Amino acid sequence: MEPVTAAMVLESLRTGTVPLDYVEHFNVGRQVELAQAIDGINAAEGGRARIAFVNGPYGSGKTHFLGLIRSEGFRRNFAVTHVVLSSASCPLDRLEMVFGALMGNLRTPECRDTSAFRSVLDEYIKMVECDLIKTGVANKPCRHPAVGSYLTCGHGCFAELLIKRLAKEGTLTTDFLIVLSSYFNASRSNDQERMRLCERWLLGQTLSARKRTNICRLAPPHTRLDNISNESALKAFSDAARFLRTVGYRGLIIMLDEAEIMPSAGRAGRDSSFFNLFSLIRSCQDWQNIFCVYATTPYFDHVFRTYIGQYRIPSSFEDKYQEHQIRLSTPDGGTLTKLASKIYGIYETAYGSQCLPGRSWLESESKELLGGISESDSTRDFVTRIIGRMDSARR
Repeated sequence: MEPVTAAMVLESLRTGTVPLDYVEHFNVGRQVELAQAIDGINAAEGGRARIAFVNGPYGSGKTHFLGLIRSEGFRRNFAVTHVVLSSASCPLDRLEMVFGALMGNLRTPECRDTSAFRSVLDEYIKMVECDLIKTGVANKPCRHPAVGSYLTCGHGCFAELLIKRLAKEGTLTTDFLIVLSSYFNASRSNDQERMRLCERWLLGQTLSARKRTNICRLAPPHTRLDNISNESALKAFSDAARFLRTVGYRGLIIMLDEAEIMPSAGRAGRDSSFFNLFSLIRSCQDWQNIFCVYATTPYFDHVFRTYIGQYRIPSSFEDKYQEHQIRLSTPDGGTLTKLASKIYGIYETAYGSQCLPGRSWLESESKELLGGISESDSTRDFVTRIIGRMDSARR
């Protein structure tokens, strides 16, 4: 790790924020739990889908663990997206909003710090242009009924090329294919307005009928393009994963964080959220190349079982929930001491090897902090305090 990177990591940790791109540098333990997650990534890479429930109390390091999954996904050339569920901005009872947030937060190994949504679309444009050149199909009529004359205007038969590429991954829904076709056509004619409308649709935003007509105006007469809805969002997840596969990624890792807000939602929202969760579990039987991670707390166990009994949900759902749980316990004193040692090494990388007293000082400070930790304190509290002690010693 370079000194400037180490200093950036420390600055994030000071504020209680987990620097997701560098968690492997201060990870302690979790080998068993990470192996469970890697099983899910392996399944997605092999063409299947898997859902895992990361279950741990506050302070157990769920965000840190999600960062480890993220790093492993990037190492394996997966696209990764991570959202924090919120009743105000990203509720699970509105899957179209969840889909939009996931697409907006898309990250790739080449684009980790900002949204990769636009760069993925740019790569897609290059991919299609290369295919057009290689196959020499320019100006040939498109025979796909959902796309019509999109690429008969001097740009080759995009739809047939894309369908051929997708044959190995499955078939996109007609709506997704229409929007991708329209986006490519608009990019070739520099129609910025239509490109933005296509982007908004792919981000799950609700568009008026007039704007949706603008997107598919070159399609055959009476072609209808619907907004992504709560009912169609799960299919859109599958479309997104297949599309990412065509662009060159091994699959898609979806991380839904802070799911403990679901039990505290209103009754109607909670009912809809759990129905969508059961639909999500069921969809994993049909999806390909997706690893979905759902982070929650132990209280969720009780609520999940309650809903299974109340709505007579098949017991197979609880079996799948139990089978794919990754339980995180709150780190003990020994683990926190090792964590302090890792942070000490990062601190020396950032500010020099002589910037702090020796390791015996660190051991003493860690022991004192551990003696004052209460049940309400989290790993985050310990980290911010030990860095505060290091800052004071350096001054």
